[in-house]
Amino acid sequence: MQFQGHDYGAGEGCFSVQTWPSAICRESVSKVLTVGLDTVVGAGRNGSMEKIVLFFKGMAMGAADVVPGVSGGTIAFVTGIYEELVRSLAAFQLGHLKLPLLFLKGSSARADRELIYQELNIKFLITLGAGIFFSIVSLAKIIPHFMENYPFETYSLFFGLILFSIAVPYQKIKEKNLRSLGVFVFVALISGLFFLKAPDFSFPQNALGVFLGGMIAICAMILPGISGSYLMLIMGLYRFVLEALHERNFAIVVPFALGCGIGILSFVKFLQWLLSKHRDFSFAALSGLMLGSLTKIWPAPFYDTSTSSLPLGIGMCLVGAIVMIAMVRLDPEFKAKES
Repeated sequence: MQFQGHDYGAGEGCFSVQTWPSAICRESVSKVLTVGLDTVVGAGRNGSMEKIVLFFKGMAMGAADVVPGVSGGTIAFVTGIYEELVRSLAAFQLGHLKLPLLFLKGSSARADRELIYQELNIKFLITLGAGIFFSIVSLAKIIPHFMENYPFETYSLFFGLILFSIAVPYQKIKEKNLRSLGVFVFVALISGLFFLKAPDFSFPQNALGVFLGGMIAICAMILPGISGSYLMLIMGLYRFVLEALHERNFAIVVPFALGCGIGILSFVKFLQWLLSKHRDFSFAALSGLMLGSLTKIWPAPFYDTSTSSLPLGIGMCLVGAIVMIAMVRLDPEFKAKES
């Protein structure tokens, strides 16, 4: 599978053209589906509709993070959970590392554990994280299959999802003036040109390389409009890390996970500062990033007169728009504005 000149190795594993799907794939997906459905049904029985909606928002983020060119941060932004996610991650302090020790102390440390739960917004992060994990495990092979065999229709769907969501962050700007408009246009132009002309550079395929790559990619994943998977591609690490995960090569997986953890916990504090001190500037810049990112998922280059369907592509774009509008309408902030 080629994406803007990069090969990320689709066509192998669960959803190769020769074995679609394999018995191993069916078994693994079945297990994941069972766990995910138990989580959703259990929440439904307790009457926790907000948790169910949050779980599905996490699924949408996970699906986006799997795809080179699409950002999970964009999904978080337009579904109304972006700021809470940033605040929750930015709340982490070194003192919170004592949480596992508090479990060993049993009931005597219950009050301390509850305090950390509240400070880190644990219930929110666990529910969202479960949705992200469930989606990545379920769709990591499915989405590349469609990208390989139906690229025009698939990228039409992604294009519709992002295009119809740009107005959401821009509406969060309180003072819409020439300054905010200028920031929006400038960032859109610069990011659009960057993604069109993104240079090829490769990180070393070793522990240090994936550690640094993880730090960079995870920062991109939380920014609307920037795809961490796409950056992994242009760093030459996308297929290497996926193979390490598949083969359980912990000598590569562990440094990558550490890089992701350190990167996101460091970056979100700066991001939270921007959102709190320069809110309008930040939302204008993030809106521009989302618009500029459309240059790398524009579906026209994937159109093939012999295999692609233009009506289906247009239909998928409309489906993306409808899905995004529906997700936005589930946002409590949107409902509050309507009431």
